[in-house]
Amino acid sequence: GFSALITSSSTHQQRAVGFSLIELLMVIAVVAILAAIAGPPMRDMLLKDGIKSSIVELRASLARSRSEAIAQAYDVTICRSSDYENCDTGSGDWSSGWISFLDKDGDAVRDAGEALIDVHEAISLSATLTLNEVVSGTDAKDFFQYNRQGLPGDVAGNPAQALFVLCPFDGDAGKARGLYINATGRAGETRDTDNDGTHNWSSGNELSCS
Repeated sequence: GFSALITSSSTHQQRAVGFSLIELLMVIAVVAILAAIAGPPMRDMLLKDGIKSSIVELRASLARSRSEAIAQAYDVTICRSSDYENCDTGSGDWSSGWISFLDKDGDAVRDAGEALIDVHEAISLSATLTLNEVVSGTDAKDFFQYNRQGLPGDVAGNPAQALFVLCPFDGDAGKARGLYINATGRAGETRDTDNDGTHNWSSGNELSCS
């Protein structure tokens, strides 16, 4: 009677719970399959977004540096830096971070008493960032300097026109993004002007990760 009713009800609940667990496992399996299928495209999208964000942050650093050079009437140098205090040397990768500072003696080296303007820590994605002299195209640089007029400075080794290129570690130029600094010191983002999937930094010149 009553005992049998309780047993029957309990069995029904167990079966219901068992059925919902099976459903849950099926949902997990479907989600796992969809995640495996969507994995590479999702990773590519996140990488492109990260590269775009890093370029925007670099452009903001350059804009602040140029504005401070004009406002303070001093040279301002932006350079790659892994300790966020001093400039690194050796024509290497900027992805470890960079700083900009009031370069009172204009030597592109941060000396005691030269105030930091901007500090940017390492970019949070698998990519390399390089600065090249536009004239040679391959002469990597460790710094860029603005004079007090906001123009490229005259210190030895400073590019008159420069190109930052941010490339993923897989070397896919289609994901690369850049900033071109012209002779007036203004920085502009690269665009895919010919719609072939690779950004151009000027007419007929495409970004390269080689």
